[in-house]
Order: sequence, then structure tokens, then C-alpha cells
Amino acid sequence: MSIATETKTALEVGTILYTSWGYEQTNVEFYQVVKATKATVTIQRMTSRWVESGDMRGLVVPGEVIPTSKPLVRRLTDSGCIRVDDCSRGWVYDGRPKYVSSYA
Repeated sequence: MSIATETKTALEVGTILYTSWGYEQTNVEFYQVVKATKATVTIQRMTSRWVESGDMRGLVVPGEVIPTSKPLVRRLTDSGCIRVDDCSRGWVYDGRPKYVSSYA
């Protein structure tokens, strides 16, 4: 079995994904897999919970699924991520707080 095939079957319902993007600031968004097939996943947006904050920066972890957020169906890639939109990729969340920043 190839690594790509193994990656494509790795995402299961309940898996949390995150994106990290931005230019002058770092934005992090969390998503939970609510449906999975061998080729696609359906994800739903989650809230972020701050665990540390400082001057225009901090650390966030996933909160709860936002029940009113629109579910998104996305294809799995061979690199183990999903393309959430034009500027962000969703990666499997490793359980560690993620760095965020803002620009004033």
C-alpha cells in the first residue's frame, strides 16, 4: 500500500483539522470531520479557545463545532491535507496550541 493511499484513509469522523494562514498576522481556524469517504471529507467549522494571550499574539486550541456553520465537502490530497479554500490547507491537528497574531 502506498503512503498516499494510507494518507487518504487516515481521516475519520471526529478528526480535527486546522489551518494557519496570513501575511502580516497569523490566523488559525479549526474544523472537525463530520463525514468521511475514501476520497472526500465533510468538515464543519469550530470555535477557537484562547489558552494564552499577549500583546497582539497568543495560543489557541479548538473549541466546539459551530452548529450553524455550513458543512464543506473537500477532497483529500496525497500530501495528507485538504484544500479548505484558495489560501488555506487543513492539516490534522496534533493537540498542541497553535500560534496566532494580529496586526494593528
